[in-house]
Amino acid sequence: MDLTGYFKQAESEPVRRVLAERGLPHLYRVFEERFEVASGESSDFVWLLQTFASYQTPESIERLIRAARRPEIVGRYSWPGILRAFGAPHQLGRERVKDKRAFSALYDALLDPLPTGNIELPYLDWVNVLAREDGLLPHPFDTNAGVRRLREMIVAKPDDREGVDPVSAVAALPYIKHASRDELLALATNHSADEVRIEAGWAAAMLKKREGVALLVKYCADPRYTGLAQRYLREAELDDQIPEKIVEAPDFEALSQMSWQLRNPDEFGRVPDSISLLDTREIYWPPSQKKQRLWLVKYTYAPRGEQTKQVTGVGLVGVLYPKRMERDDADQLSVMDWYALHCCAEAQYERLANAPKEISVDAGRRLLDRK
Repeated sequence: MDLTGYFKQAESEPVRRVLAERGLPHLYRVFEERFEVASGESSDFVWLLQTFASYQTPESIERLIRAARRPEIVGRYSWPGILRAFGAPHQLGRERVKDKRAFSALYDALLDPLPTGNIELPYLDWVNVLAREDGLLPHPFDTNAGVRRLREMIVAKPDDREGVDPVSAVAALPYIKHASRDELLALATNHSADEVRIEAGWAAAMLKKREGVALLVKYCADPRYTGLAQRYLREAELDDQIPEKIVEAPDFEALSQMSWQLRNPDEFGRVPDSISLLDTREIYWPPSQKKQRLWLVKYTYAPRGEQTKQVTGVGLVGVLYPKRMERDDADQLSVMDWYALHCCAEAQYERLANAPKEISVDAGRRLLDRK
């Protein structure tokens, strides 16, 4: 597509107006030529739909709606960005080319039937945000068909969750008035996955149900989930229910920080199956050239998906942000071995002049011995 560069680089409104008038018709023709013969995901369609979502002309919206009814032509990881381009009612006008009519045209067209396939989960997440942050109700899934689909998502077995997220389904429940809502909430509360039960606690708390508050308070005492549980209690304006004596204890906070770091999508993407304090002490730390309190936190991940064996690691807390480290010989290393290894890694990260070229116990111990 020879117009790709122009559309990507266009910043000023005069240039965008020219592209909308003279360039978009060319993209519409490309779309029509390829749409009818498309049989799978295509990067060309991703870029086309992203461009249509940016310009939001009536002709662009019409093609976005048609594509949403054939969602297999765009991967589910691309749909969130396309939908977010329409913002929400309270955001309209904050960014260029945000048109309330365009938002309404797309939103209304996707209400019935509800989207399926690759767009289903991104669409559910989008309308959940609209309900949660903008009060845009009724929720599109607040119908017999919608509630039936939410139930299918909540009870789906792990092997059947491709493109399905029980957490997203539970996140819709505070905005559902259907008679089956409490049944779905009960299913979520008794779910096998902690993440789903926490979301159920939040949903119940938002619905002013005491059992939801109790569930969130319980998870506040689990360092793997305390951050999320505390956030949900604050969102429900129940700050006074947070057990401060537990969550503010330094050792507990160190475990929580490590777990929160590990669940980052750039790390493991989920909390560890187990986490515990291996050691804490004040120690002279060469990378900072001062004595400071540090924590060593041990964590494990059981086999799951493509991960075929257990992973054991020991992270370091007390530096700028928690650092992870895994080794096959993790259980054979002493506490001081772990401090030595992390000292090497930190020295390399900080690009210290005396940073060793390789991370090893011996090199780390030499650093720690220099005071």
